[in-house]
Amino acid sequence: MGFLDALFGRTRVKKAKMGELFALVTAQVDLERDLGWKPGGRAGLCLKTVPTTDFKQVEADLEALVKLAAEASKTQVKISQDEFNYRWLVFTDPDFEDLVGVIHIAAKELQDRGYGEQLLAAIFRFSQTTSPVPSYLVYNYKEGGFYPFIPASGKKRDNAGEMRAGALLGKHLPAVRDQASWHPLWGLPV
Repeated sequence: MGFLDALFGRTRVKKAKMGELFALVTAQVDLERDLGWKPGGRAGLCLKTVPTTDFKQVEADLEALVKLAAEASKTQVKISQDEFNYRWLVFTDPDFEDLVGVIHIAAKELQDRGYGEQLLAAIFRFSQTTSPVPSYLVYNYKEGGFYPFIPASGKKRDNAGEMRAGALLGKHLPAVRDQASWHPLWGLPV
């Protein structure tokens, strides 16, 4: 942040950090071994929309590109808007590498078109061998790292499970260290 930004109370949006997402492909085996997390066949990309004509065109182009990429990998795509006006691109595919790849394609397209700061998170669903409740691995684009999200009943979190997963996560993936940045994502469409 520059002097004038501080003086006038402006903040700059952090740029998306894209480089670490593919580390998940190689770490997936370690996550299954160490945490008992198996890929759940679903993933999502969360974006903050901008009410401009240019962004609407970028969104339309992005949707067309994602559908083409998904068709090539036989990945199912669903696009929706949540109650907070965030756009969700949700992918279903039993091949974990395809899920990571299609999310990367979508994120890269937004970045290349000048809207990388609209990328909020990529979310990957996992099943646990010890619990019927799904677990999620969240890639925070602003922080450039992963963190676990394990919902429990009644909009509560499995804090012990998240702490354990977070401790092991750092061995295999770039992790968001500040637990205050481990945001709960209630009502995930993933």
